[in-house]
Amino acid sequence: MGTGSGQPSFRQSHTNLPPGSYTLQVRYTPDGENEGENITELKITIVPYFYKTVWFILFIIVLLSVSVWQFYQWRIRNLKRQKEYLHRTVEERTHELEQQKHLLENQTDELSRQNQMLIQQNEKITRQKAQLIRMSRKVQELTLDKISFFTNITHEFPYTDYSHYRSYRTCVEIKLQSASH
Repeated sequence: MGTGSGQPSFRQSHTNLPPGSYTLQVRYTPDGENEGENITELKITIVPYFYKTVWFILFIIVLLSVSVWQFYQWRIRNLKRQKEYLHRTVEERTHELEQQKHLLENQTDELSRQNQMLIQQNEKITRQKAQLIRMSRKVQELTLDKISFFTNITHEFPYTDYSHYRSYRTCVEIKLQSASH
């Protein structure tokens, strides 16, 4: 191959060489000459891509480790905050429930006291009612006795017209009978 200057040129390409140091040996042998004398060596170093270097891999490992550690610390702090918040919330709610319990106990005591007072008043009213019924019967008996008495008196005086008293007696008896039922 020529370069146009009259000197022979040679081109070779190797695309899949792994990173490392290589020595390229080129031999030039003109026709009939000794092969061992015309060896040229070319030192070639293929540098790996930056993401394949040991330093980059170590950096990524350290970065991932720190990130995982930070995430872990952040999660622990969040869990502690949630725990404290829940604890405060439970304490507040417990305090509210205790206050409500106290209020309900006081209301229960007050209602029991009022209920007892109503029971006593009901018993007293029942006794008074029974006493009124007895007194009403007594008044009724006395009224009937009084009417009988006046009826007898009117019979003693036959010439006097007391017929209107008899209708009064019937009215009183009817009223007394309806009151006793």
